[in-house]
Amino acid sequence: KPSAAHRPKRVISPVNIAKQYCPTTKIISVELSDKYTILNLQTTNQYDLGGWCNIDENTYITDGKSQYKMITTYNIEIAPEKSFFEERGEILEFSLIFPPLPPNTSKIDFIESPQSPWRFYGISLK
Repeated sequence: KPSAAHRPKRVISPVNIAKQYCPTTKIISVELSDKYTILNLQTTNQYDLGGWCNIDENTYITDGKSQYKMITTYNIEIAPEKSFFEERGEILEFSLIFPPLPPNTSKIDFIESPQSPWRFYGISLK
């Protein structure tokens, strides 16, 4: 049985987002391929003395039909581990890797948890 045609990697940047709750974190780009979906983000430290961040292991993206659980991360720790900041205004760039999305997906939501400010709705993949 022949396999589906290979989809070349597509990078969406800048990213158009309908609604988000964290003004200090932004999605820089979304990478789509038949092997993965990657969200590239950056967050800015708001604390004068140190500060830290991490990501919940149950973080997911959804196309409205299915949830795609985060597989791994790059440059950010998964809770309970922490990525530490040294100073106010320091920027951490990191990537979250998810399974591939169906080829015709036009919008996704990114949700760390219902309580987290890291919730982004209506992320356009066009």
